[in-house]
Amino acid sequence: MMKSRLGEAPIAIARDPSTKRVVELPTVVRISPAVVITGLWHVAAMITAQQFLSDISDRLKHLEQAISEIKQVLEAQQHGKLLANHQYIGQVATLILNGDLSSEEFMVIATQLEDIERGSSEIMPEFGSVQARPLTASRSTINVQQIPICNPRN
Repeated sequence: MMKSRLGEAPIAIARDPSTKRVVELPTVVRISPAVVITGLWHVAAMITAQQFLSDISDRLKHLEQAISEIKQVLEAQQHGKLLANHQYIGQVATLILNGDLSSEEFMVIATQLEDIERGSSEIMPEFGSVQARPLTASRSTINVQQIPICNPRN
């Protein structure tokens, strides 16, 4: 060891085997243990943050999957409700055409049909251009005299 050209601190020297000259080795800098601990603490914090971000990402994927499943269930319920309403309307149309209803029953059914229409109008925009099968009784085949409100059976 010998004194550095830049100051009093000792430096390490060695001989370069290719040129046979004496060369100065890089100076080893002393680092405070507090600086080392602080640096390690920052590295540990970054690793922990990455793990948290990975966990959050996994949880978000599970939430997206759960939301998709809930959406499918709700759509199936709405679709089932529309099909059930369509089937009920077909049954009511048959009862009306056969004249099997009293005027009170007809009024109850008319109210139910209004509720069905209101509920279906809320659901249908979600299904776009879904076409239901037509009822067997078309408007042209209904005889007004067969409707109980027009010809009560009391």
